Amino acid sequence: MSINGSLSGISFTGLASGIDSQSIVSQLMQIEALPLRRMQQQQAILSNKQSLYASLKSMLVAFNSSASALNTAASFNPIKASSSKTDVALASATSSAVAGVYELAVSKLATTHKASSLAQPDASTALGFSGSFIVNGRAVAVEGSDSLTSIAGKINSSGGGVTASVINGGAGNAYLTLTSSASGASNEIQLANLSGTALASLGFLTGAAVFRDAVDADSVRSFGFSSSTATVSSLIGTTASGNFDIGTATIAIDFSTDTLQSIADKINADVDSSATATVVTVTKDGKTTKKLEITGNGGVPPTITDSDGLLESIGVLQRSYDNELVVAQDAEYSLDGFDFTSSSNTVTDVVPGASFTLLKANETTPETATLTFSKDTALIKSSFDNLVTAYNDIVDFVQQTTEFDTETFASGPLFGESAVAQVESTLSGLLFRDIGSGTLKNLAQIGFGFDTDGKLTLDSTKLDQTLASDPESIRRLMMAVGDSTSNDLKFITSTSAT
Repeated sequence: MSINGSLSGISFTGLASGIDSQSIVSQLMQIEALPLRRMQQQQAILSNKQSLYASLKSMLVAFNSSASALNTAASFNPIKASSSKTDVALASATSSAVAGVYELAVSKLATTHKASSLAQPDASTALGFSGSFIVNGRAVAVEGSDSLTSIAGKINSSGGGVTASVINGGAGNAYLTLTSSASGASNEIQLANLSGTALASLGFLTGAAVFRDAVDADSVRSFGFSSSTATVSSLIGTTASGNFDIGTATIAIDFSTDTLQSIADKINADVDSSATATVVTVTKDGKTTKKLEITGNGGVPPTITDSDGLLESIGVLQRSYDNELVVAQDAEYSLDGFDFTSSSNTVTDVVPGASFTLLKANETTPETATLTFSKDTALIKSSFDNLVTAYNDIVDFVQQTTEFDTETFASGPLFGESAVAQVESTLSGLLFRDIGSGTLKNLAQIGFGFDTDGKLTLDSTKLDQTLASDPESIRRLMMAVGDSTSNDLKFITSTSAT
């Protein structure tokens, strides 16, 4: 009998010789793989140790951060702020604030100026207006093809600190609204037609131009600009020229060549002028601007005829708003009987290091609240508690990873690692060494100690008593200044996390 076909792949293991060659080969291969498996096991052990050391480093960083939080003067002067009526005012404080109690009475809240156009056909139809107008010292050019929506976009792009919005209430009920970016009377929106009649046609302005910013009985000011020496055209973004009269004197100006300062010089140089002029620097709400100030002679306002609208365009004059939705207004309030005004409802410069926000007012019967700023000892204590927690996290970690069971001989993954064991012993020694020659020389004096497991403890009662009787000594101890020597508690903030 013959067997046809390939015999490839068929083995006669031990059939003829009685020797299991396949098993022998398999065992030999397993023996050869032993070094590789040992290396893989060692790699896993080293990888686990690397991960554990990374965890330890994170804990040391956390400990360093909690210690650093106790090494600043601000940490020992936290001030908490409260208001007796949170619907009237809210208060907040920084570490530089001083403890105090203030009686607040609010008559008016600061408001943000807002005006609206008259009703227009819709938001997208071309309005047929052409020319240019001024919005907060910036020129906006319009064309006959512009709609309410495109005009709003041009105003928003002008950078004048005014937001233009469109309300589309259907056919015949579309409106353009203008809202100042800042509250307060001084931030009333400045508008003026430079050429054309777009603003009047939209229904924003009406009536004769009057002084916009009357400083006192005989002085008026322009809108605030960034420079007194740059040409007016570069400031407002367009050119214009013409004349205006002060008394019997006619002053010719050209925005492409004149500056605020040269306009003032021209007014002062005219012998027939009934006024004098200067450029003043004004700082309001942290912003500094230059303004042209014109003062009438003899204690009366200057008599101005602005036939070409040039003074109106730089904000010396302003026409009335036809549809004013919200009048710009300063907040008015008193603090302990002293009267104040503010362009913002958030007041930051009256109580040093503190601020308060006005929320409710009554002009007839002012809304009242008591604002209290006091030392927040609970926050100070929480900083000490954070230090205890951060230290004990390290202790738990070290004990768990370096433990050794004498019965089973099982050990933690970092057992025998001298660097890990040294971390706990070094920190514990540093925490309780004496420093300096002050009243307090050691953390034990303010309530720190160790329990039987080597964990850090804190006697809250003892800490409270010391904070109440001698907070300055605690501050000096933790900051290691004054009575402390160079070998002081700076060890805490320089703890290595590497």
